[in-house]
Formats: sequence, structure tokens, C-alpha cells
Amino acid sequence: NDFVSGKSFADYRRDMTDFLSHFAGKSMVILSMTPFSSSPQTNAFGETADQFRACVRELAESRPDTLFIDGTSLLPDDPQFYVDGLHPNDAGAELFYRNLARYLL
Repeated sequence: NDFVSGKSFADYRRDMTDFLSHFAGKSMVILSMTPFSSSPQTNAFGETADQFRACVRELAESRPDTLFIDGTSLLPDDPQFYVDGLHPNDAGAELFYRNLARYLL
């Protein structure tokens, strides 16, 4: 939501760093955003969704107690899996959870 809501990458990185600091020493699973085709791949600042995904990866991987899951590995960028190009339909939700289970089980 931060990507399309008008938050800059710098603000996002600051807020995410602050958020994660509240969970120091705790085990976490962090997912980056899944693909989406209904929204532009750049925000109002000209920053890309991939920049936001890379930020989440970097912050998660800097924490020894955190599992990072790339959201693009959970759902393909294929309209058949989305209700509106952003939110998964039933088939998309099933695929998402099946792929997520590979990481968690």
C-alpha cells in the first residue's frame, strides 16, 4: 500500500526500518509485495515497485532471525490469478498459499 499511496522510497525505508526495530531479537517472516498489473510500476516519485521489494529484502536479510520471501515467487504477473490486477482471485489465493507453504513447512 505504501508504494501506491504516495509514500516516497526514502520515507518507506525509514518507516520500515523503524517498524522492524520494534521486533529486534524476534523471529519474523517478511514478504515483499506480489506482482500487480493494475497499477503503474512506478509511483508518483518515479520510483519502482522493484526498488521497494529490494528494500524489504535488504532489511529482512540484515536480520539473522528473519525469513524473507519474495512476493514475486508466490504469484506470477498473470491476470488469470487476479480479480482486479492487484488482489488475487480464488485461483490466485490458492496458488499464493501453496507457494507460501513451500517456504513455511
